[in-house]
Amino acid sequence: MDTATPFRAPAPLSPRLGILFALAVAGLTLASYRPALRAGFIWDDDRYVTANPAVRADDGLRRIWLAAETRDCYPVTYTSFWLEWRLWGGVARGYHATNVLLHAVNAVLLGFLLRGLGIRGGLLCGLLFAVHPVNVESVAWISQRKNLLAMLFFLLSALALSRWERTGRRVFYPLALLLFALSLMAKPVAAAFPLVIALFRWWQRRGTVLESAGLTIPFLALAALYGAVTMAFQQAYSMAGEAVGPSTAAGHLFAACRALAFYAGKTIWPRNLCPVYPEWNADAFSGPNLLCVAAAAALATVFLKYRRGWGRPCLFALGYYALMLLPVLGFFDVGFMFYAFVADHWVYAALPALLLPPAHALTRLADGSASARRGAVLAAAAAVAVLGLLAARQCRIYESKQSLFAAAARCNPRAWVAHLWLGNLAFDRGDLDEAERRYRETLRLRPGYWEAENGLGIVAARRGRLDEAIGLFRRVLARKPEHVIARRNLAAALADKARRAPAEREAPGGSRPARAATD
Repeated sequence: MDTATPFRAPAPLSPRLGILFALAVAGLTLASYRPALRAGFIWDDDRYVTANPAVRADDGLRRIWLAAETRDCYPVTYTSFWLEWRLWGGVARGYHATNVLLHAVNAVLLGFLLRGLGIRGGLLCGLLFAVHPVNVESVAWISQRKNLLAMLFFLLSALALSRWERTGRRVFYPLALLLFALSLMAKPVAAAFPLVIALFRWWQRRGTVLESAGLTIPFLALAALYGAVTMAFQQAYSMAGEAVGPSTAAGHLFAACRALAFYAGKTIWPRNLCPVYPEWNADAFSGPNLLCVAAAAALATVFLKYRRGWGRPCLFALGYYALMLLPVLGFFDVGFMFYAFVADHWVYAALPALLLPPAHALTRLADGSASARRGAVLAAAAAVAVLGLLAARQCRIYESKQSLFAAAARCNPRAWVAHLWLGNLAFDRGDLDEAERRYRETLRLRPGYWEAENGLGIVAARRGRLDEAIGLFRRVLARKPEHVIARRNLAAALADKARRAPAEREAPGGSRPARAATD
């Protein structure tokens, strides 16, 4: 990235080069994500799509936008699923094809945006973004459509704002605001966009502080309003009273710095990508926690010291990276933190900040001698090819619930949610031995977890161990009195023991555990 020079419009991108770039991105994306087109529905895809009454209903748009019947305030995302349900119903291939297409469009828009802002290496950054395996979770997991749509409208908003600054045409500013609102309503991953705008203007020395504030205040107001709504939905539905994340102020700092280092490492060396990463003790004054804080402080200090020169664009990249990850760094409660403090799909919008520096360096190298140019082209081609192959391999993990959670248990044997799901899947296919083993492993890793106790109770009841089953169901209800399914299971077990009176007091009906929410 160029250093502290003021913003200058780049040479126009010729239509031919633009078309070639778009075709290259489309081809590479399809080649990298082709295995995802054979995948099915996984994890919480039923809650978002196949078993979602608002998506299936003819009056679903009213229920999505006006009745707030969904468990997340993502109306744009649910609208896309409602429309697709009319096209291909419960056929997963259609939803996967849409996700792959959206990701390709995002990569193209990213390249165009960076090129339009005069940032060297923008097109190569778009290519790397298209094929990077860290993005597989956002693309191959249907319910992560929210990430793709949020990024789409975020990029379109940035393009509209850039056009407004270049041309002065007033129509582009309200258009940028509208597109930003749509991004928030897909998923508020881009809530920090107004701060990114101010940071970019500081890097390029565009306007005064007051001018930047005036430009960003409407965006900040939208972000604050929708962020509050989203947190209310998270607390009411996804969290359901469960405590997640660090419990101390130092823990929040440790979790944030360690997550920043973790995502940077997975971007540079994308090996051992895992659907559910091992948890760490964020509250402990441990060596890794302290090292990550020290590294973050050292980087920021060095970049600030040289902010008048090469440190200025580095500060922008670091700031963009941290700001786009801010909602998932442990300062706010997020449903998926019930399983792990980090997840590949959380880094989707922040990834360009880590891909742009090497893309910029290779582009600058290509301006040198003929041998340097050949070396830069070969390095870029090798990087794209290797990342694409890794992405294709990673896609296979997401082909089914069985493959997903088996992979999670392999790469993280302490992933209790993987054992829970493998137990549910074993129960569904009638393998009670495997189901019981997985439920017991879940309880070993997470003692007293109500879903595993409920599942184990069902297995015990099926095998005639009614006293054990009744005890397990009652333990579930002691922690979760509102758990309707456990009440039904308890009633059925009591009825089997011919104790009709207690069964009538507890409540009728019953099946297997409810699924915990994700994000």
